[in-house]
Amino acid sequence: YGVDCLPVLIAVGVSMIVLTYDSEDHLTRKVFRDTNGNPVSCRDGYVSVYYAYNEDGLIERERYLDVNGLMIQLSDGTAWIEYEYDAIGQILRELHYDEKGNLLENAQ
Repeated sequence: YGVDCLPVLIAVGVSMIVLTYDSEDHLTRKVFRDTNGNPVSCRDGYVSVYYAYNEDGLIERERYLDVNGLMIQLSDGTAWIEYEYDAIGQILRELHYDEKGNLLENAQ
């Protein structure tokens, strides 16, 4: 909020980020909103990100969605990311997939 107590833009068109947590305090959803509280696309074109966790409480998957709640591809073709971890919880692999579920070869 600005000095006039009104929402201000923190990025192009984005005034606020609404975060949702589950009962175990895991971030499950991030939604970008404008100064009126309406969903707005961020720089890569998505409006929200959904996070799913594994039994160890580590992020297993993150999905990028448009204003209608449909999966959207980022500029690099990624629609969702899956994470694989070692026994002590360090990321081994980050697998990027397109909207059709195809593994992207050039992803990290």
